Amino acid sequence: MKTVVVGILCFLVGIGLFYGWTKYTQLKEQNTQLQQAVTQISTIPTVTVESPTSIPTLMKLPPKAIQQKAKVEGTLGYPAEGIPPLLVYAINANDKTKYNFVETAQNVSTFQLEVDPGTYYFVAYPKGNSKLAGGYTKAVPCGLSVSCNDHSFILVTVKAGETNTEVQVKDWYAPDGTFPPKPN
Repeated sequence: MKTVVVGILCFLVGIGLFYGWTKYTQLKEQNTQLQQAVTQISTIPTVTVESPTSIPTLMKLPPKAIQQKAKVEGTLGYPAEGIPPLLVYAINANDKTKYNFVETAQNVSTFQLEVDPGTYYFVAYPKGNSKLAGGYTKAVPCGLSVSCNDHSFILVTVKAGETNTEVQVKDWYAPDGTFPPKPN
């Protein structure tokens, strides 16, 4: 019986060794093939551009596509204890149909807008159906006192890539109809 058990064990060890040797030779062959593939990949020639004039003209963008925006950062005022939510408009002085606006939250006293370069006037309207309007006018630098009766807009010119921080939308004292109605 010992001879049979020893024989079976020898047989199993032999099968294990044969299986292991077979796998080892297969993996060794695969490793050799992978090393050859890596060697071929690393010998791919590189391409160099000889001069910038060889760049195709299709790569150039039209000037309008790369035009930068301008930024306006301003302050707000309101003739009451707090400031209601406002719609602050930058309206193009040369084309009233072109405008940008931002909505502010309750008691926010600053605003920021991105606009195309150009000349704008600034007007704000309380959110809702109010007919009240406020603007950045000549009455603001005058001090908004009773003697400051010039409520004409101060035009603001902004350039591409620049930020204007001088706008103060604080004149809410102009007679009815002085400021344009809120754009739709």
